[in-house]
Amino acid sequence: MAPLFTIAAMGGYFTYYAFRIYFTVDAQRTNHKTYAMAWFFIAAEFLVALPSFFHQMYSMLAFKGRKRPQLRLVGEAVPTVDAFITCCKEDVDVVIDTARAACDVDYPQDRFRVVVLDDGADPELKKAMEDLSYQYPNAYYFARVKVKGQPHHAKAGNLIGGTDFVTKLPGGP
Repeated sequence: MAPLFTIAAMGGYFTYYAFRIYFTVDAQRTNHKTYAMAWFFIAAEFLVALPSFFHQMYSMLAFKGRKRPQLRLVGEAVPTVDAFITCCKEDVDVVIDTARAACDVDYPQDRFRVVVLDDGADPELKKAMEDLSYQYPNAYYFARVKVKGQPHHAKAGNLIGGTDFVTKLPGGP
């Protein structure tokens, strides 16, 4: 459908453009005058429309089906995956919805862990993650301990702490 709409849109514009030129020439012949500003605006419209025209043509010609089949996992012999969700004082509902969506991924649950890395150590989020882990045993919560006076390294430190945490989980790193 996209090529049809592209051709229709470009055809409509060029029909308008042809009428615009035709009526400008007709007005000049009728009034025996040259309308320089009209030609200036016609040229400006053309220059403004040119990039859009090329973009639409490129989009229309690039519209093709997949050249290769979509790959799917077959069987249970798949690599282990740890998905980290980093947060720090975000809305609990948003983090839980994100974790739930990550847990719903079509992947063997025993080979896939979702770890919420909470840099804010929110007790409400910890409780919500504990509740979620009853439904999804592959969901984990981790809040690192921040020692005052030592650099925490912000999000990088959160990820490093999460990496250390998953090495201690059942199933190893």
